[in-house]
Amino acid sequence: GEQCEYVRQYRCAIESFSIRSTICVCPLTRFGPTCRVPHDPCETKTNTEFICANNGTCLPDDPRVHGQYICICPLGFQSTRCDKPALGTRITINESISFAAILVYFVRFYKRLDVPL
Repeated sequence: GEQCEYVRQYRCAIESFSIRSTICVCPLTRFGPTCRVPHDPCETKTNTEFICANNGTCLPDDPRVHGQYICICPLGFQSTRCDKPALGTRITINESISFAAILVYFVRFYKRLDVPL
């Protein structure tokens, strides 16, 4: 009140810590003035689909931005949600080559997968 007659207990949630007893610093999984509101940017509303596709691992990115995450993609996948195949090149020669022969390969790289075959 005006005369400071009210004492307010400003307690932060257990998972957080307080600065000068009025500011709560929240962990990645909570937000709000006392860090009591659950927040998981990797959890979907329906739980029927995953944020990261193809068994990618979702990690909260910036705790100050609501809904931000990064996906750690498994081998063979890329993009922000691991939903695109990773592009790569593998050249294998299964036969021995004589030094007298000249071997010429033409390799063309594409940025997207919808390339002419």
